[in-house]
Amino acid sequence: MVHARLTHPTRATLPFRQGQIDEAQREAITSATNELGTDRKTLVHTETTDQTRTVQGLVSAPRRAANDPNTSDWKQALANYLDLLESSVDEFQGDGYTFEDDQLDLQQSAVLESISWTFARGQPFDIEYEATVRIGRGTFEVRPLDRRTPTVDESMTVMATVDGVDLPGLRNYAVSRSVGLDVTGVFDRDSAENNDAVFNEGVQQSITFEGTHTGTLADRQAADAALTDRVATKDPVTLNTQFPGYTLEGYLTSYNSNLEARFGDGRHDYALEFIEGRRA
Repeated sequence: MVHARLTHPTRATLPFRQGQIDEAQREAITSATNELGTDRKTLVHTETTDQTRTVQGLVSAPRRAANDPNTSDWKQALANYLDLLESSVDEFQGDGYTFEDDQLDLQQSAVLESISWTFARGQPFDIEYEATVRIGRGTFEVRPLDRRTPTVDESMTVMATVDGVDLPGLRNYAVSRSVGLDVTGVFDRDSAENNDAVFNEGVQQSITFEGTHTGTLADRQAADAALTDRVATKDPVTLNTQFPGYTLEGYLTSYNSNLEARFGDGRHDYALEFIEGRRA
């Protein structure tokens, strides 16, 4: 079921499938002045109105596969939808999208600021996502979407690898893609749609991976050392993913591990962050 979507004059429609939460935050940007020596009330001047909409959903693989014209594979159908979500966040949105909400009978000029999604152990066929939309008019160049068109790689025995090093024992896998955005009032301060949206930073995509190393102490020490050696390297490293099935070049910006030994069992829980990018 789709209750909200982003439409564009030259791009494919971005539907927010199986939405569960649709939140609107409105804020009046004001300045207040108190007059000294009088008992008159504070002078309040409204400079502009800012509005952000947040849509959260839980997309299920069976429903996506039943409605994807290109595949009947459950995981691939999810990957195709996530690729559309991610690629829609870029610096080339032109005048922006139109945010449409059927339940509220609403249509507003908007810019897509960020997309995040989470893949968790025990839920291989469900994806939680969140989209952040800023109400206003885009002031950007317009280009077609740059799709990665990923292919799920079932031959991989782990969810991901970094520079050839396995990331085993998936517990949680989260992706965030966003652009830096300033929204400023131009005229008609009573409507956020009249604001100008200007990018102040390019696209940034980051991946957080949480997993578990098991095996002998020597095996776990070797796995820890291999990933530690790849943090903040001079040259970029490669992140390969089984799901959604794309390859990214970037940098491992953090790696943390925690040794646990309970009831005679030894394990290392670990977490790392990868940021897509190129050498500065």
